[in-house]
Formats: sequence, structure tokens, C-alpha cells
Amino acid sequence: ESSKKDFPTDMRGLNDYISRNENPQNSVNTKAVAFETVNGESVAVYYNPYCVGNDVEIVHNYTISGINYSGTIPWPYFCVNFVYDMNGLKGPNKVGKDIWYMSTLYSDKMETVMFEPNRVSKSPANGAQMNYVQAKAHCASINARIPTVEEGLVAAYNRKMADFVFGFLRNINNNRPYVIYAAIYGGFMQEYSYTGMGVRCMYRDRR
Repeated sequence: ESSKKDFPTDMRGLNDYISRNENPQNSVNTKAVAFETVNGESVAVYYNPYCVGNDVEIVHNYTISGINYSGTIPWPYFCVNFVYDMNGLKGPNKVGKDIWYMSTLYSDKMETVMFEPNRVSKSPANGAQMNYVQAKAHCASINARIPTVEEGLVAAYNRKMADFVFGFLRNINNNRPYVIYAAIYGGFMQEYSYTGMGVRCMYRDRR
């Protein structure tokens, strides 16, 4: 669902968690560089000069409500982020309508992932909690799929642009097959350990 958003002017404007103390890069807050193309598109570019490759894992131990967790901090994988408005100052200025975003990840291979919020399914209306197998079946039943880790990363970096939470993700970059992504509201990626999560899927076409 599209909505109007304030245009972020620096990295922390994309997601408040970028400045959390748990993030080893929390002092990095580069300003956006914005420009307009000859055909009227507005583009803002955010740069993280300390991004790392996907073979680097920065683990942080943390406690929530008295329970100890261990997760991978995702922010160092973010190298460059692009937010662009297809028609500049003209309306509707809504994410998923004329505003889009994408990120370049991993310093070792520079993988660019475009994210389209209108491909994301809504959470189950009844708030159902699913395990990974159920989530995978649910996504398939609506002609969709479980998001990749990279799609989860881009969604998290741009939290202020489209504020939603993924449940399960499929990890396509290493041998840990099931990853829960909590970064949108907690700042961490975790290996598959939960038995119940609200589910969002990625449709194969725009909705």
C-alpha cells in the first residue's frame, strides 16, 4: 500500500537503527547527494564508505525481555542506496507509485537489488504465526515466494520509506538455508530458530 513519506536527507533518515549503538558503523551518517535527470527524475544517493563483503559476519549478542539472542548485524553490507522519484516534484509522491528505491550490497561483488513495495503481500489477515515450512507453502499458494535475504536488507535500509516486517527469508548466499530477518525492528539477522512468525511473501508481479 502506497503512502506519502518525508524524503530522507541522510543515512539515518532511511532507518533509525542505522545509528544504534550495536551497529559498529553507528557514527557513519553521510548526507544524501541529490540530482535531477534530464527527463525529470529526482534521485538521491546515500553512501556507506565502510561497507563489507558478504563473507564478513559481524555478530552481536543482545537481550530482549530477559531472553538472550545472537544475530548478524546487517548494516555493514549496505554500500550505496538509491531513492528516486520518477516524476520529480509532481504528485503523487508516494512509495510504490512514483517513488522507488534500490541498494547496492557487498563490497566484494557489488550486487544491486531493486525493491518494489507493491510486490509485497500483506500479512495474513488473522495474524497467523507460521513456521518456515508453512510460510513457504503459504507463499506458493498465492503464487508468490519467500523473499531473499537481499530483498530483506533493502527493505530494512529503507524502513522509513515503507515500514513493514518480513518473517522468513531464504538465504541464497551461503550454506545456512533458513534465516529470520528481524532487522526492520531489531537490527539483526538470525538463523532459523523460531517456530512462529507473521509472514509476508514476494509476488512475482506488481499488485
